[in-house]
Amino acid sequence: MSRPSRYAPDTLPGRGQWIHQAACVGQWSAMDDETPAGVTYAKQICRSCPVRMACLDDALRTGDVKHGVRGGLGWRRRQRLAAMRRKAAGSTP
Repeated sequence: MSRPSRYAPDTLPGRGQWIHQAACVGQWSAMDDETPAGVTYAKQICRSCPVRMACLDDALRTGDVKHGVRGGLGWRRRQRLAAMRRKAAGSTP
């Protein structure tokens, strides 16, 4: 049985209209399944998503870098990307 998503995108403030076009609409718990099979499945969903880049940008902008798959990237990769963005912008973590 899947658990509820910690970060269901449609329940958080500040989301743009892009969220309604996401391939994962209604599958939020799949995007937070951190088992190897769950991550693989979530990344497959992201591959066909028309708003993948908006999702990734939103995750990085809002600090959603600790759980699940967003914009086709797992949380570790999003953390590294967020750190690289902060460094490029001249700010500290």
